[in-house]
This record gives sequence, C-alpha cells and structure tokens, in this order.
Amino acid sequence: MKLTGAKLTETLRRLADGKTVYQARKAAKVSVRRVYQVKEAFDKTGEIPDIGKLAGRPRKPFEEWEIILVKEAFVKYRVSADTLERLIDRDYKKHIGHNRIHQILIYLGYAKKKDNKDVRKKN
Repeated sequence: MKLTGAKLTETLRRLADGKTVYQARKAAKVSVRRVYQVKEAFDKTGEIPDIGKLAGRPRKPFEEWEIILVKEAFVKYRVSADTLERLIDRDYKKHIGHNRIHQILIYLGYAKKKDNKDVRKKN
C-alpha cells in the first residue's frame, strides 16, 4: 500500500509511543523492513522523510537535433506523433519515441497536452 504523509506520521507517532515496529506497521499496512527504513531516515535528519517526491527516472531534456528533426517532419507531413515516429525512422534514419515526439510537439506549440478523458472508468 502507498505510504502517505498521514500514514507515515501515524507510524512514527506509534513508534514514539513505545509500540513495536510490527504494531506500528499495521497503521500504514507496510512491511516491517520499510518501517525500519523510514525510522532510520527520521532518526538521521530529525524530519519526516519526503516519500514519493522526486521518485523515478529524471526526465532527459530535449536535444537540439531532436527539436529540429521533429519540427521539419511535422511541417512537411502534419501528422500525429505516432505516425511521425515511423516517418522520421524512414526518412531521417533516426529513432525518437512517439511519446517524446509528442512532448516536443507540445513544447513547439504544435500539439496540446492530452487530457485523461479517454481513461476507462471502473464499474
């Protein structure tokens, strides 16, 4: 289960009250090992750790040649990012993923950010 700020503070409060790590983990429904990790981070800094902030791989900035290539191809063909991916592969012998192409098109102002309207709703 995701360890949110409220669950994290509750877990640390239970540890401070003298509960065992096993009892404290019940509040957040996480493993004992994870509670030890959080407790160690808290003991080192004295502050509640930022969990989930800046998580994942950092975004790679666009390179100049990518922007120029996508701009040229879009002006020439005026098609979506998915189609542009194949056309750039074919014409320029360079591979840029369609998600990256779409981000570049948004940056250049040729495309709008996708909304989440088409995400399927749970019943």
